Amino acid sequence: MRVGLAGHPIDHSLSPCIHAAAYRELGLDWSYELFPCETAGSFDQLITGIRCGKRDIAALNVTTPYKHLALQLCDSPDSESQVIGGTNVLTCASPFNIIGHNSDGRAALRSLCAVGFKPEGSEVVICGTGPVAAAVLLALVQRKVAAVHILSRDEHKARQFINRFEETYQHLASQELTCTDASASEGPRIAGKVQVTASFEPMTRITAINQSDLAIALQQSSALIDATPLGMRPGDPSVVAVELLHSALIVLDTVYGHGETALLAGARAAEARALDGLAMLVEQAALSIEHWLVDLGMARMVAPRETMMKAAVAELTARGV
Repeated sequence: MRVGLAGHPIDHSLSPCIHAAAYRELGLDWSYELFPCETAGSFDQLITGIRCGKRDIAALNVTTPYKHLALQLCDSPDSESQVIGGTNVLTCASPFNIIGHNSDGRAALRSLCAVGFKPEGSEVVICGTGPVAAAVLLALVQRKVAAVHILSRDEHKARQFINRFEETYQHLASQELTCTDASASEGPRIAGKVQVTASFEPMTRITAINQSDLAIALQQSSALIDATPLGMRPGDPSVVAVELLHSALIVLDTVYGHGETALLAGARAAEARALDGLAMLVEQAALSIEHWLVDLGMARMVAPRETMMKAAVAELTARGV
């Protein structure tokens, strides 16, 4: 069975080696391929071909810059994807029925919790207003954080981002917000899914901040998450002034495979816990496999995360990163 990754640029992706390691261990006769799409039109054509059965591709991961377009092209997006405004996991369950999920937020949150982050009652700063930022915000709200501060170069854009998130979340609050996750432990299982109550948590304060507000927000926060592309190119600056970082922070930069970013270098200098996006990437891959198995009516299996992480680290080492 053919599956793969669509987006641009994707030539640096570790996903093929991560997925290949998982398929070997699970005994899945799947192949994971890269489908570069330089334009929105080429991405649309790819999805249309898959949807009508002209492309022999059963499922896709979607990355920058097409997560929002992927949502628009879905026949059956889950409610998580609708709140987030994008999807990164697609399954062609049957002709003319593409199912969409979003695993970004759950993957980011699990990578944070693995190093000691405790969401309930905490405050968090998120940098960015794209689909990854929205996914992380949703995951944090579901885990009852006290406050989330959204930092953007354009404070008006940050306010629009928050308004859209809250309006969509409240609109879907009467529905059951679910995620298919074979490894999740949060929430009761219903029909093979994990139920997540979709009532908007009024105790979660979501604010738009600018650089002048950042020092206070960071002092009050236990985590900083950079959901922007900064760090993908050599010489990219840190998204925040590194002198504002402190040792009580956990700093997650969602960029991976480009060496130590300026943000993470600053975090280490401040003796904060610093994470790149590698653990998040592996978790995204694991969740994708688990989604696809369920959507395609196959036996439920838990993706071998340790094996997948070892494959990712080995590939980065081979690349000299």
